[in-house]
Amino acid sequence: METSVNRAGVRHAWFGVMFVAAVAVYFAPLTTLGRLSFSPHEHYSHTLLVPFISAYLVFINREMIFSSTDWSVPAGIAGFAVAGIGWFAGRKFTLESQDDALALTMATFVLVCVSAFVLCYGRRAAARALFPLCLLVLMVPLPTHVVDNIVYLLQSGSTEVAHAGFRLFDVPVYRDGFSFSLPGVTVVVAEECSGIRSSMALLITALVGGYLFVQSDVNRWILCLSVIPLAMLKNGLRIVTLTILAAYVNPSFLTGRLHRQGGFVFFLIALALLFLEMRWLERYRARRSGAAVAAAN
Repeated sequence: METSVNRAGVRHAWFGVMFVAAVAVYFAPLTTLGRLSFSPHEHYSHTLLVPFISAYLVFINREMIFSSTDWSVPAGIAGFAVAGIGWFAGRKFTLESQDDALALTMATFVLVCVSAFVLCYGRRAAARALFPLCLLVLMVPLPTHVVDNIVYLLQSGSTEVAHAGFRLFDVPVYRDGFSFSLPGVTVVVAEECSGIRSSMALLITALVGGYLFVQSDVNRWILCLSVIPLAMLKNGLRIVTLTILAAYVNPSFLTGRLHRQGGFVFFLIALALLFLEMRWLERYRARRSGAAVAAAN
């Protein structure tokens, strides 16, 4: 028993040394990422939270993940080599933007961390920790063109939901693209209204909630894919609410506190809907499993 504990301590020590070394090598880009996560760049805000979530998931499942470990030096070194190639490629070739360069650099950092895990604990342990390790990919900033496409998708979908909301409440409105005109008020669904920050928070919640509380892989996929319409619904509801209040109560609602800080209220609504969906999916799976068992008997 003591020998087993000592061996585990050695593995943890080696992994700790490799992780600290990786942080030292990547200190500059990590600092840049940390600074951007607190800046107005909405698609960076979640990046610093991801490694803590991943570490927590490994910790709560540590007995299962580390139930059997071994050294996997060839696989680890291969991962380090690929990361090194990516690192030097990012420095040698000029990318479209600094965001894209940071994305490539952080991708190699994640690969280094995963390779260190594989080297110290083995491929079987890595397979049992697959989800927490894959979750680290969310530390990698999305390339510029990917962010632009996601923002446009959310912007377009939110506009359609808002238009449907105005019609549902029988509000007279004139639409021109992303612009809505009501009596005395005109609003434009700008890129800032896409809500990409809260959408990423919803996605992370769906991923982690599905991993912890949903048993079926199919249901996990359904839960994650539902984040897109939920994000559009949340944004559209916010647009309709603020516009109607501005048109019929006070125009200051478009510039006041509810506009600047009220997004959290609508995020909680989307979060509640996501939770209800997760509960329904699990109950539906349980009923089907019970029916299958009853049929077999």
